[in-house]
Amino acid sequence: MTGSEQRPRDATRLAALLERSRAMPTPELRHERRAMLWKGIPADPAIRRMLAEHYRTIGALDQAARWGISIPGWVRASELRALRRVLAARVASGMARGYLHLGSREQAPASIADLMEVPERPAAARGSRMRLLAGIAWLGGLLWWGTAIARAIVAMTQGVEVLDALRDVRVEALVAGAIWLVGLLWLRRHPRPSRTDWRRRLQQDAQRRVEAVLPSLVLHGERHALLRGWLDQTWTPDMQEPVRRMLVELARERRRPAEAGRWGIAVDGLTTPDERTRFAATLRADDEWMLELEQRTERAPSRLGADERDALIRAGVAAETIDRRWMTNADRLTEIEHERVARVLDELLATPTEQLRHERAAIVRAATRAPNPEVRRLLAEHYRALGKPEQAGRWGVAHDGWATDDEVRALRLDLLEQRPTHATRTYLGLAYGERLPKAVADLERRGERPEHPLVTVGSLVAIVGVLALVVGVLLLPVGGVLGLLSIEPPGWLWPTIAGCASTVVVAGLVGWAAFVLGDRLEARAPRRDPYARELRWRLPGLKDPAERRSLAIGALESRVARTRRTARHVLVDASRRLGRPDDVARWGASVDGATTADEREALALRLARTRDPVRTYGVLSHRERGPLRADERDVLRRASVPVETMDAFDADG
Repeated sequence: MTGSEQRPRDATRLAALLERSRAMPTPELRHERRAMLWKGIPADPAIRRMLAEHYRTIGALDQAARWGISIPGWVRASELRALRRVLAARVASGMARGYLHLGSREQAPASIADLMEVPERPAAARGSRMRLLAGIAWLGGLLWWGTAIARAIVAMTQGVEVLDALRDVRVEALVAGAIWLVGLLWLRRHPRPSRTDWRRRLQQDAQRRVEAVLPSLVLHGERHALLRGWLDQTWTPDMQEPVRRMLVELARERRRPAEAGRWGIAVDGLTTPDERTRFAATLRADDEWMLELEQRTERAPSRLGADERDALIRAGVAAETIDRRWMTNADRLTEIEHERVARVLDELLATPTEQLRHERAAIVRAATRAPNPEVRRLLAEHYRALGKPEQAGRWGVAHDGWATDDEVRALRLDLLEQRPTHATRTYLGLAYGERLPKAVADLERRGERPEHPLVTVGSLVAIVGVLALVVGVLLLPVGGVLGLLSIEPPGWLWPTIAGCASTVVVAGLVGWAAFVLGDRLEARAPRRDPYARELRWRLPGLKDPAERRSLAIGALESRVARTRRTARHVLVDASRRLGRPDDVARWGASVDGATTADEREALALRLARTRDPVRTYGVLSHRERGPLRADERDVLRRASVPVETMDAFDADG
């Protein structure tokens, strides 16, 4: 179907979708509409007008202007103002043009041109492009040098003298080596920027865009939206401080003291007591006061400042509550006093409240990110007092001789049920180089995600093939032009270039064919299931039926049906060894023929004591969606479940 034939069909489909959205807006319809927009449908002017009229009908001013801005004279003044505020918020991220679905060469309308025409990145910030060119030179020179040596070896196999064969390729080998060396030296002198440097570069780009647009904006609303978008693109305090100062100055110009306090309390000394009082009146002093403060002020998780503490106290939050909370606010145990951690855990034992449980969760989160032996010991003693042996063993197993045999056993069962992608060392709160306890050393999981080898092979073949093709295409015209002009070279120039180019082109075509083959193999290569790997590697070494049972329970989370079936067979075998007939039917009833009548009767007696046997069975067995099996129906029939109820369960899926 051609593009001209597809557009009317897309327009008809979109019109029907918009009509249904106006009648009954649902998340499914919004998702379908968003998917159609991402397909590039808005490129059609008729469809853009249709979208603009739809959003004008439902009262979405900014969206109406978004799609109607390219129609001359169509957008109203109120819609244009709403659109300009939205675009101003997207200037810092560089997504203003993409938000309007305008091409890179398409001219922006004059009414919003000042928000779209951002100057190009300066030459000093183009390190990524130079690094790409240096990488291509390094790999291309190495490939060229290898090709020249291969030609010399082939010539020697055909009876050519060794010196003559090397003399024929000496110049191109020298040039290829020089290109490789230049690329290598540039890469060594300009290493790849770290994650921190990359984020700082993104922040600098956002600052450059904002500084180019800010002087042209007159309306306070547009300036406020621009600065808010800039604040969203900054993560470090030193970059956020000037943005917050500008927001505070703008709020004071607009005579909004509460807003000045909102944006300025993150910087100590920037706001006045009256501004903090006005902002504190908008805060709620409930259990989620810290979360509300972070969301309202858009601050990064860190230690509370003096002005933030003052604003919270003015909002009605007790000073003692603030002091107890800040220690886990940044999830860094270097800022946690052990006495305060002990006090929180002791208070939780005496008077358990939701706020104290929240603080304990923050302490546990911090202990896994920043290991600390003293905090591990406090957590271990706390969970032992609560009667949770698996958690007591989790935090106490690193201390030699502290954890009891029951706690170690409970911890091993807990670790076996963990996902294979969860690192055992992190779960236990151990540092990277710290020794893993002997009691659980055989259960260590490093948290890697297994992939099929063809994925890596296909990627490497693709890179080599594309680079070889590029180098060959660039060199081939040089040799052809020299040959057509009948230039008499010194005896090596154009034959060498033409021969090398043809060789590289052939290598590139072969590499490209290998890339296509590797891509197809990668698409067909089955992703390695980590749960299947765990069953295959760990199951033979586990002799305890309880540990085999825990490993198989964790494997039921696998997305591969074959792995889940294997796990159910392991669960049936382990439950029989443990002498639990009801558990045998619990795990094996969904596999026809895996259970006996006595085992199904034991599970039926267990289900008959519940209010809803069907729902209870679904939760206990972790069964997949689908109709009930014959053995499952037998279990529910023995539990006195009506046939109509089972049929209704099948109908629900």
